[in-house]
Amino acid sequence: MPDIHTSPHRLSHRLSHRAAERILTAFVLAVLVGGCDQRPTGPDEPQPPAARPRPDATPTNVALGKPVTASVSSLGAPYSAATDGITTTNPYVDLGSGVQWLQVDLQGSYDLSKVSVSHYWGDWRTYHDVIIRVSADGVNFTTVFNNDQNGSAGLGAGSDAEYIEPSAGKEVLLPTPLCARYVRFYSNGSTVNVYNHYVEVRAIGTSAANGCATNVALGKPVTASVASQGAPYAAATDGVTTTNPYVDLSTGVPWLQVDLQGSYDLSKVTVSHYWGDWRTYHDVIIRVSADGVNFTTIFNNDQNGSAGLGVGSDAEYVEPSAGKEVPLPTPRCARYVRFYSNGSSVNASNHYVEVRAFGTPSSAGCGSPATQRVFAATSFWYTPIPSSVPLHPSSANFVAEFIRQKNAYYGTVSINTHRFSSPVYTADAGTAAAPVSFWDCQNKGYTDAGLVQQWNSVPVPSYAAPDTAADHEMTIYRPATDELWEFWQARKVNGQWQACWGGGMHNVSQNPGIWPYPYGASATGLPFIGGQITAEELQRGEIDHVIGISLVDLERFDVFSWPANRSDGYNPDGAANRIPEGLRFRLDPSVNVDALNLHPVAKTIARAAQTYGFVVWDKAGAITLRARNPQSYTALGQPNPYVALFNGTPEYAILNGFPWDRLQFLPMDYGKP
Repeated sequence: MPDIHTSPHRLSHRLSHRAAERILTAFVLAVLVGGCDQRPTGPDEPQPPAARPRPDATPTNVALGKPVTASVSSLGAPYSAATDGITTTNPYVDLGSGVQWLQVDLQGSYDLSKVSVSHYWGDWRTYHDVIIRVSADGVNFTTVFNNDQNGSAGLGAGSDAEYIEPSAGKEVLLPTPLCARYVRFYSNGSTVNVYNHYVEVRAIGTSAANGCATNVALGKPVTASVASQGAPYAAATDGVTTTNPYVDLSTGVPWLQVDLQGSYDLSKVTVSHYWGDWRTYHDVIIRVSADGVNFTTIFNNDQNGSAGLGVGSDAEYVEPSAGKEVPLPTPRCARYVRFYSNGSSVNASNHYVEVRAFGTPSSAGCGSPATQRVFAATSFWYTPIPSSVPLHPSSANFVAEFIRQKNAYYGTVSINTHRFSSPVYTADAGTAAAPVSFWDCQNKGYTDAGLVQQWNSVPVPSYAAPDTAADHEMTIYRPATDELWEFWQARKVNGQWQACWGGGMHNVSQNPGIWPYPYGASATGLPFIGGQITAEELQRGEIDHVIGISLVDLERFDVFSWPANRSDGYNPDGAANRIPEGLRFRLDPSVNVDALNLHPVAKTIARAAQTYGFVVWDKAGAITLRARNPQSYTALGQPNPYVALFNGTPEYAILNGFPWDRLQFLPMDYGKP
């Protein structure tokens, strides 16, 4: 740990060094300002975002007071000490040993011109493997500093030099501003000890007016409803905005469409028709889509509805040389952008010079909610468990029962991904809705009127499909209307969706995250979207909610714990210490997860298990967790994310080595309002 006591002799010796440091710093800054710090980007390093001109606004420390997260819990001051503006050696965030990271969320997009990090600096120590990375989305990072010269931290070999920790912090100037929202700092102990101490981190920049968006349509493939009588379709995304060449789609109301070849969060769309004579084009309509089938209109000046796409409220305009810009107040996730027009005030032809779409890659894709937190902020799903909390009187017996079941049923705790996990599909406001009919697959002999009402208008995306396993589960979430639907035994018959059970929920963001009795696809009334693990969470190394878990041998059905509102437990012989459905438990928060020999995915789960814990939500043939079904991603043309995340480890082996003997079971009805 840092030594905050310093002898007078040591202090005078340090002052002489500080004087030298000021001289050296002045020289280095002079060189940097002179333009000699043009750091090359290695061939294997992610390429930085597009260059931006330096803004006129005065750069400030945009990290000040912003929220901080880290790869591990702090053994010292809270994370917030790293952005509190205090640069003395105490307080400091202590992230323990090993390669650890600390990340600040700037809570907006900023053009950064400089970042700096202050570790503990009281004794002229040198920190190892110092790496600084920036990101627009928290998933795709660009390295701006790396002195890990042998690549031992796993982020590539760096070319920057180690340095004695200066009292003013290590400053990293960015010759060209980079647009980012997240800044992540790594280190791996120091020359004094193995600990990673952070006094303050800073990010100097100005607000990015258009976010970190770039023209993601540039060079992308174009199609149209009719052949071009002018330049080839590709001219519409070639970056050339002069009046020639142009795509000529002849007369009528044809459309031109660009495929962005991926999911992007769009903040602005622009269309340039032929603009050389101040003409006005008619029935200009712009629509976006995640799947190329279900479209949402973002601009429409067809005020009489003659184009057949609804009556628009936008005004006609004289064609500007810079193109017509359509900003989106809230970013819209899309892969396809389609443009319509119906001739102009000069002639009946439809001429396209250039189309543009400004956005950033969508880390979650357009088929998954951007965040797992869809229920009320006060929901039990999102409430951390205090470190000191009373345990169930039978906690030790339940731990023994858990381990018995693990050993008896396949000897493992598995993570269901492609089978017995619910795909989650996001519908937007423009997705067509239709009833989902009730299918009496259990031969009950009656139709549940409440369920029919909940399913009377469901926006199932065209690409949606249920889980292929025996339960055929599927979840539809529409954030635009704050609605959620869940299905068990879902199937499509003659073009009509039907299911055997599930539920429909309005005002999701105000719901505590529990289906009203007796609805929902799980045996406990707990929605799968609440407790399934997502690929995005595993990619960022943080799960911020309770995790659902299924057990095999459960207490009888009439004994269950809140938040469950029912159970399918079965214990006909009255076996002792059977765990009831709905019961919550956690991993002992004193366990040092980083010291465990676990798969990286398992470590992420373990940290969440310490903070939020598990809830028993269903019965299964083995002890299992659920990760969001990869169909949620592959249906949108994205790769199966678990291939890279699991890196060849079978899903049943990911949790090998997990300290299940350190579980702690909470009292019945824990957290019930």
